[in-house]
This record gives sequence, C-alpha cells and structure tokens, in this order.
Amino acid sequence: MIKALDEFLPPMWSRENPLDIIGDGGAERYARVFDVLSRFQDYWDIAVVIAVPSAILDPAHLGQEIARFSRNTHKMVIGCILGGDSMKSGERVLRERHIPNYREIDGAFRAVGRALSTRPYMVR
Repeated sequence: MIKALDEFLPPMWSRENPLDIIGDGGAERYARVFDVLSRFQDYWDIAVVIAVPSAILDPAHLGQEIARFSRNTHKMVIGCILGGDSMKSGERVLRERHIPNYREIDGAFRAVGRALSTRPYMVR
C-alpha cells in the first residue's frame, strides 16, 4: 500500500498511520488515496477523513469522493470536514448520503471510540 501511495503523494507525506496526505492537494488527491485504500482493505479498519479549507479544495467534490469511497467499502468511513461555512457544500453531500460528519476532530474520534466499544469482540 505504501508503494502505491508513494507513486503520487508528495515526498513529505507521513508514510504511517494516520495517513497525512499533505494539505496542498484537492479532492483528486483524496480520490486517489481512496482508490488505493479500496484496493488494500486488509490494511485498515476505519477511515476518518479530515479535511480543511484550501485554495484548491472543492468541498462538494471532496464530499462526492468520500461518498464514492464509502460505497466501495464495507468498512467505517467518517468525515471530519473542518472549516465551518466555507466547507458546507461538502458537509451537505455527506449528510445527503448518510455518511457521518463531524465539525471537530474530537467528536469524530469519540464516535469511533463509541463504535469500537460496542463491538462484541472488544476486550474490556
């Protein structure tokens, strides 16, 4: 998976979990990452997609790509689209497609924690 991501991500991307794909890319970069994650589904369990406003990021397009990614996996996909009003079009797409979205990172991770704590195989 790392090799596949190295083919198109900037040299300074994180190469570890969490994947930091660098904030200078648009929805197309997210889409390419989602395509790789879809091919390597044994390498991950939950995707929390965090996005912030940038000059080249179209929030609605990003929302569409997150929705496409969610359709292509049985795993949990959660949006965390930050930036308030400037990102509302992306939030709207996720809401219409019934994909959870959180406006703050801590809310997204609390939701993940709650979901994991309800899994029957979790050790307590």
